[in-house]
Amino acid sequence: MDHELESSNRLSMASTLSEPQPTAQHSASASLTTFPLFPLLPSELRILILTHASSPNLHPIIHQIDTRRSTFISNQAPHPLLHTNRLTRSTYLLTTGAVYAFGTYVSFTHDIFYFPHFARVDNLDKLRAFLKCEETRGIRKLAVKRELFDRAWGEFFGSSSRTTSTALGNGMGEGGGRGGGLEGMEELLIVWRDWRVVREAWGEKEGVFREVGESEVMGRGRDNEFTGFLVRMCRERFGEGEGKRGVRIRMGVVE
Repeated sequence: MDHELESSNRLSMASTLSEPQPTAQHSASASLTTFPLFPLLPSELRILILTHASSPNLHPIIHQIDTRRSTFISNQAPHPLLHTNRLTRSTYLLTTGAVYAFGTYVSFTHDIFYFPHFARVDNLDKLRAFLKCEETRGIRKLAVKRELFDRAWGEFFGSSSRTTSTALGNGMGEGGGRGGGLEGMEELLIVWRDWRVVREAWGEKEGVFREVGESEVMGRGRDNEFTGFLVRMCRERFGEGEGKRGVRIRMGVVE
């Protein structure tokens, strides 16, 4: 009897040792990517989790607008929560205030809109067509390359001062800025450096705008001095302060 019990214990121990045991690394990896019990949580807790995951302040999105076609579309696909189930979709839309525009869902309050294909624009018709687009009216945060800002700053603010345009020599022609600019714009982000080619920029989904100080990007040089002068002038005329338009003008790089 004792012999049979001992044999049984040995077999059980051998079976246990032969089975592959999950490692701590494997368990941690699985726990970070899956949570099959989520549907069993109380609905209030699920909504809290989805609201946190949807928060635009956690994941600010840069929509890089493709201007090479006849229509303007974003490089960002709709957020996965929009097509998971009815609860995730409704929670995401309620939290972000997202609406359909530029071929995807955008939050005009939080998202940044950037068209990296514009640089030294010789023909501003495409830019003016974008600024007159119905969907563009909702933009609050606009990012432009430094070269485009130098050449067409008045287009964004709707400046129609022939004297100022001519004196600055920004190439907008007489009465530059026709079309009214972006009336709802609250922030203008001047991209000082973005080395990516068009195809690389279009494929980038996780880009971020990092703000830098003037001392870091200005340096010496005629172009830098001209940009610095334009920035100071636009802040004086359209920036923050009593009696001004209230547009915050920042400089930075896309990484």
